[in-house]
Amino acid sequence: MTAAHAFELPAQGGGVMLPDSEVTAVEEDGEVIYLTRRGRAVARIVPVDPEQAWFWSPQWQTKEHEADSDIAAGRGKVYYSDEEFLAALEASVKTGKL
Repeated sequence: MTAAHAFELPAQGGGVMLPDSEVTAVEEDGEVIYLTRRGRAVARIVPVDPEQAWFWSPQWQTKEHEADSDIAAGRGKVYYSDEEFLAALEASVKTGKL
């Protein structure tokens, strides 16, 4: 695993972003790495498949949180078939709403 293939996950109850200079010890437990400061675990890092690393980037996760907020607020539409989606898409194009 390289740094390019690992992303920090928030610790229980909220995350802590650590610059390299503040990480004082690393304990390896299988494939999970625990970042510690003065002997106290502050974050976990897990390996990420390089093909899927884009999903865990901070930029993409921001977009995921925005999408979750939109869904929770009732913004969006669920289509139950490809045909239903394509019909709505074509109607949007025809009416200039897209």
